[in-house]
Amino acid sequence: AAFSLVFLAFTIVEYRYGMLQRGRDGRGGLIDAARDPTLDLYGWDQVADQIRKLRLVEKPGTFVFTRFWYQSAQLAHALDGQQTVLCYNAADPRGFAFWSRPDDWVGHDGILVVVGEPEAWAVYYGRWFSRVEMVSDFWVEREGKPVRRIGLYRCIHQRVAYPFALDRETRLARNILPPDVSRTSR
Repeated sequence: AAFSLVFLAFTIVEYRYGMLQRGRDGRGGLIDAARDPTLDLYGWDQVADQIRKLRLVEKPGTFVFTRFWYQSAQLAHALDGQQTVLCYNAADPRGFAFWSRPDDWVGHDGILVVVGEPEAWAVYYGRWFSRVEMVSDFWVEREGKPVRRIGLYRCIHQRVAYPFALDRETRLARNILPPDVSRTSR
């Protein structure tokens, strides 16, 4: 039990302060920032603050989205549930595929949040919108050290619904009906 408590305390301290994190110049620390597992949970408040500071979600109907469900979940929490957050991932949107219909967002603007190298994803998502514009490119910092690059893009006027792997009814049928029945109903 003592080991578990010490490990938990150590993890919390690492999450907050990044004491094991190596700087961008390669000096100090034991862990490269890109490999620090606590970073998946860290910095979403900074992303939400940047979205608010830039007033990106003031237009009614504007939604925020990411490529990965876990990033969308972190972002929804950081935005205090005051903004619609979606996950545009055709293969694995998890619960985000069930919370709204893809057609609901046609005609609306979206704010794409990309972690890492954002340019390729902006091009990818551009096919569903009339235009995609870079709004901000910044680094999430922990204790003054940059740890994660974030790109924010304004995706203007969604032209067509984003194609999740299957519509809601087909996914439900696939999970409920026997395989031979669900295959013939497509």
